Parts: sequence; structure tokens; C-alpha cells
Amino acid sequence: MPEQKQTLAVFAHVSGVWAPAGRLTLVESGIDTIGSSFAYGLKYIRRTDALPIVPTAAGWLPDRNTLAGIEFYPGNDLALFGAI
Repeated sequence: MPEQKQTLAVFAHVSGVWAPAGRLTLVESGIDTIGSSFAYGLKYIRRTDALPIVPTAAGWLPDRNTLAGIEFYPGNDLALFGAI
């Protein structure tokens, strides 16, 4: 079966409201998810109340702006992130 990509918006509940946090891309073959990636939204990483979404970026970097444009992938050869 050919692979298909699906892009989804991810939201986080911060400071009592839902905020767009980033983009989750799923790679699927039939009903199976065979891979995924996540990229933070530029406005989200600039929020002072933003929380890390993916474990690979947990604890943030000293300057959150260094996360801009980085595509994160699940570790340990997993197809999906455990937190999303």
C-alpha cells in the first residue's frame, strides 16, 4: 500500500485556554501508522507559559527560539510520540 501523510494541529492547554502548539505529521500505510514528526508553532514557543509537548524537547533549550524550524521524531524507533 502507498504511504500517505496526514497533517494535524496540536493544541496545548496553557493558562486556562487552548493554544495551537504545533503541527503533527503522521505517515500511514493503510491503517498502520509507520512514522510521525512534530514541529512547534512559532507563536507557541514564544509564549512565556508554553509547555514542552514532545519528550525530545523536554526541559526546553536555553533559548526556545532554537526550536523554530526543527522537526522532532519519536525515539527508540517508535512510530508515534508517547505524549501526543
